[in-house]
Amino acid sequence: MKDIRKIINNYFDGNLSKEEEDALKEFVLKHDLTSEYSFLKDMFEHFEKEKQISLPQDFEDNLFVKINEIESRENKVKRVVSYAITGIAACLIIFIGVFYYSQLSNNKSDELSRALVEDEELNTTYEAFLLMNYYIGKGFSSIEELNKLSIAPNEIQKLEILYEYKSKFLNNK
Repeated sequence: MKDIRKIINNYFDGNLSKEEEDALKEFVLKHDLTSEYSFLKDMFEHFEKEKQISLPQDFEDNLFVKINEIESRENKVKRVVSYAITGIAACLIIFIGVFYYSQLSNNKSDELSRALVEDEELNTTYEAFLLMNYYIGKGFSSIEELNKLSIAPNEIQKLEILYEYKSKFLNNK
């Protein structure tokens, strides 16, 4: 009995050859073991049942279709976020342009003060564009970081789909 315990311990440590593992499996399935190791029989029977299960022929195609659907949804979200940011930036540029133009139109002073105001407004607009450029660039880098963080849940979702297909298949058997 000490030998079988040693072999079982080596099995769980992963120290058995394929032949020794097959011999242990055959021994466990043919003989009654103590209650301490009775779970091995159930485990080996389960392994044998698992070997007999085969996937449907279209499983791989269905899996890739589901993965592509998920990826296309992700790309759509990225596209929508990109369009939203671009739209906001365009609105800000238009607003600044309209404001700048209205300031120029309303200013009816002499040529010297008008030239000074135009230069001052031009510099202000230029600084506003630089500031917008800085924050928009900063926002895109934050979005890229968020996209990296969103990969893990998507991978989990792919595994859940795989598990769901496997469960459906096993329930049909």
